[in-house]
Amino acid sequence: MQQITIANEPDSDLLRRSLSAHGYVCIRGVEDGSALLAWAESMGEIVAPGVGMPDGMHDGRIYSVAVRGGGKGEVDRYGHSILSTTDRAFPLHTDAYNRPQAPRYVFLLRSDHGAGSTASQVSDAREAFRRLSKEHQSLLREAIFPSAVGPRPLLEPVGDTTLFRFNGEEIRRWADREGEGLSASAAAAMAAFEEEMIAIQDTFTIDPLVCLLVDNWRVCHGRSRIPPGSERVLQRVWVA
Repeated sequence: MQQITIANEPDSDLLRRSLSAHGYVCIRGVEDGSALLAWAESMGEIVAPGVGMPDGMHDGRIYSVAVRGGGKGEVDRYGHSILSTTDRAFPLHTDAYNRPQAPRYVFLLRSDHGAGSTASQVSDAREAFRRLSKEHQSLLREAIFPSAVGPRPLLEPVGDTTLFRFNGEEIRRWADREGEGLSASAAAAMAAFEEEMIAIQDTFTIDPLVCLLVDNWRVCHGRSRIPPGSERVLQRVWVA
């Protein structure tokens, strides 16, 4: 895991070089929300961090990822469980999978000072894709994976780059809602993709005052199960 220690002002060139090489980086010494927003703004436009969330869960820029309701979590306005508010494990995923276009960057600053050691994971979807068979690669490029905005491919070209979009729980949820499920071939390709991402994932603990930054179009992230009484708080910011 590459780490950057903050010295002075945000250095977007340094961050972009690090992301180009690894897809994710840890920034040490981000002391508060103001510093977090300064780093985020150096990378682009901040976008609202959630859709359909109950009132008061974010301020339009920062969303606090924390266990709520004793681990039972909260539900969104559509009655769906907000997995990040529960004590359940959160498998590798793309943030905002269900949006027409996912945010490019995700900042996750651990703002509590507790001793919790919940494991986080990141995995380079680009590398996982390279490991797949040609048949599975072809299927992932097809618009056959359900989402809130209709069937989508798991990777698609955007300008001069490629957007990977994945959230296994959401794909299965929308497939069940539509009553058709996934085809056997699509399910097999998705399962192979998940297996490859897990095989190459990097696992670590986000320490207090450390900010994990991921290229959300390239890297999936997740976490292990978390104690229902955990005081761990990650301040999350999305950048277009």
